[in-house]
Amino acid sequence: MNSLTIKTHAENQREYEFFQAILTLAGSALTHPWRIVESDPADVVLVSFDAAEPASAWQAYAQRYPLERLIAYSGESAAQEAKWHIRRVPGSMPRLSDVVRVLNSAAEYFSDVDTPARAAAAPLPGPSQPTAAPSPVGAADRFQPGRHLAGLIQQSLDDGECRVCQMQGASPVYLLPRENTLYTAAETTTLSGLCRADIDAVEVRILPEDELRAEIAARGIAKRRPLAEFLWFSILTGSNGRLLEGCALDEPIHLVEWPGHVRLAFYALYHDIAAQMADGLSTLAEIAQRSAAPIQNVIDLHNACAWQGLIMRGEEARRLAKRKSEAREQLRAAVKPLCADGGGYAKLVIVGSVGAGKTTALTTLSETPPVLTEASPSDGVASRKPTTTIAMEYGEIRVHGGAKLQIYGTPGQRRFDFMGEILCGGAWGVLILIDNSEPDPLAELRYFLEIYADKLAVPHIAIGVSHYDARQTPSVEAYQRFLRNHGYWFPVGVVDARDIQSLAVLMSVMAESREIALSHAA
Repeated sequence: MNSLTIKTHAENQREYEFFQAILTLAGSALTHPWRIVESDPADVVLVSFDAAEPASAWQAYAQRYPLERLIAYSGESAAQEAKWHIRRVPGSMPRLSDVVRVLNSAAEYFSDVDTPARAAAAPLPGPSQPTAAPSPVGAADRFQPGRHLAGLIQQSLDDGECRVCQMQGASPVYLLPRENTLYTAAETTTLSGLCRADIDAVEVRILPEDELRAEIAARGIAKRRPLAEFLWFSILTGSNGRLLEGCALDEPIHLVEWPGHVRLAFYALYHDIAAQMADGLSTLAEIAQRSAAPIQNVIDLHNACAWQGLIMRGEEARRLAKRKSEAREQLRAAVKPLCADGGGYAKLVIVGSVGAGKTTALTTLSETPPVLTEASPSDGVASRKPTTTIAMEYGEIRVHGGAKLQIYGTPGQRRFDFMGEILCGGAWGVLILIDNSEPDPLAELRYFLEIYADKLAVPHIAIGVSHYDARQTPSVEAYQRFLRNHGYWFPVGVVDARDIQSLAVLMSVMAESREIALSHAA
C-alpha cells in the first residue's frame, strides 16, 4: 500500500498549526508512511471539536466519508460512532503517544486496502488535478499572470491597496498587502477556478483597510494565508500548462532554492519535479522525463518558481549549477570522516532567531526535498515574515559510500526553544545563525550561548553572520572578541543563506572547530 494521506480539520488556527507540527513529529514513530494533505480527497480525516460546540464539522465529514476513515479528537461523549478516537482533555493538547497509537492502528487496519477514500470522497480541484484539459504548450498560448488572479495579487503588493476578489457563487478572497495576508472562508486549494479565471470574470473591489477588516469580521472569517505564498499558488494553479511569457521549453534551467512554502510538501508530484529542477542543469522536457511527470505540471511549477526569482536559466544557470556541485563536493569531503565515525550518519542542527535564514540555509544545503513545517505566524513575527517554522525542518546531504549528513532546522520563535534543545542531542555540529541587521546582534548571540550552554560540548560549533550586506556592524572581529571574552573559540563567518558556497566554507571550518578550540584551551 502507498503512503496514507491525512487531513486535519481544527476549530482554530492555533490548534491546526499544532496538529501539523505533532503529525510531523510523529513521523519517526509510525509503522507506515503518512502524508499530510490540506484538501480532499484524504484517506483519513482528523476532526477536532469539543462537546460545547455543535458538531457540524463532524457531521459534514461523517456524511462525506465512511466512519472508519474519521478520527475524532473530542471529549468522551462526542462522536461515539467514530472508529478512531483521541481523547480531548479541556485546556490541554493531545499527547504525541496517543496520536502515534491511533495512526498506527489505522494503518494496520488499512494495510490491505488500496485507499478507497479516494472513491468515497468527491475530488476537489487541486494543482495536480486540472479542472479542464491543459492548453497546448506552444508560443501562441503563453501564461500571462497579469490576466489572472496572480496579477491582482501582485498589483496589491505593489500599490498597497486592499482588494476583495470574487467569482459568482464563490467565497470572496480578501487581500491585505500591508500585513502580507489573505483571508478567505474557503480552503485554499478549492480556489483553483478563481486562480485560472480570466481577470474579466473576477469581481474586484478596492476598499480602505478598515472597511475590509470590518467586512472580514462581519463574515466571521478567521483563516488567513501568507499573501506571498498564495501568489505562488495562484501562478502554479493558474498556469494550467501554459509556459510563462519570455521562457522557452528547450532552455536549460536550474532551481536556485527550494520553494519555501508549506503547500509544496502536500503534493508529492511537485516535490519530485522540484528535486529534478534543483539537480544540475536541465530543460523542462528533460525534467518531465526524469520525474515521470506530465509536462504541464512541470511547466506550472516552473512558472511559480520563476515568478518568485527561484529559477536561473542559460549560462547563468550553468555557472550556478557548477558552483553548487563544487561546494557540495567540498562539504562531502569535510563531513565524510564524521559520518564514518557515526556509523554512516552525522547530524547537523541549525539554530538562530526568527529571520536569520535557518530555513533558507537548510533548503540551500539539502540535496533531497526538505521537510518543512512552516505556518502563518500568530504573533509579532507576522510583521517580519509571512511564514515561520513551528516544529522542525529536515534535509540531507549524501556523502560518498551511502553515508548521510542529516540537517535539522529549529524554530526561531523563543516559545519553541525546547525543540532546539531536543534536536541538539547527538549532534556532531551546531550552526548558530545570527541576523546582523537585528538591533543588538551580540545580545542575540549571548541568548543562544546561554540557552544552549549545556549543549556547547558538541564537538563542532560555528557562528554564521547573516544579512551582513544590510549592516556591517558589529564586524566579524567584534563577534570573535565577544566569543573570546566568554571563553569560546568558535569559528565565525559571514554567510548568505542562499549561497551554498559560503555555507560550505563555514561548515568545512566547523569540521575542524573542535581541534581549534582544544588548541586554544591548551
